[in-house]
Amino acid sequence: MQVRVKFGQTRSFEKFTKQFENFFDSVRDQTIKTARANTPIRSGFARSQWTKQDKSNGFEVKNKTPYIGMLDRGRSKQAKQGISKPTARKVAGYIKNTRRISR
Repeated sequence: MQVRVKFGQTRSFEKFTKQFENFFDSVRDQTIKTARANTPIRSGFARSQWTKQDKSNGFEVKNKTPYIGMLDRGRSKQAKQGISKPTARKVAGYIKNTRRISR
């Protein structure tokens, strides 16, 4: 993925940094929200086990449910496409539609 940054004369680096952090946080939150929404519900356990963690080079969204791999491979009639691929497509669309960081 490519992120383009355009600096104007009136934009300070500190303001840009804060806006980028806000954008990054929104992408992270959108990712976990979408993963939860794409997780099939039987008991609700798998959906409730999504976690997010910031890393030095980004963030990680994961689920430690023992059978999450089967659900991700489309073993549920509720999510025949799995979880991770539809989540990645939707988040990529979110990023693409968020064309620039708000002013």
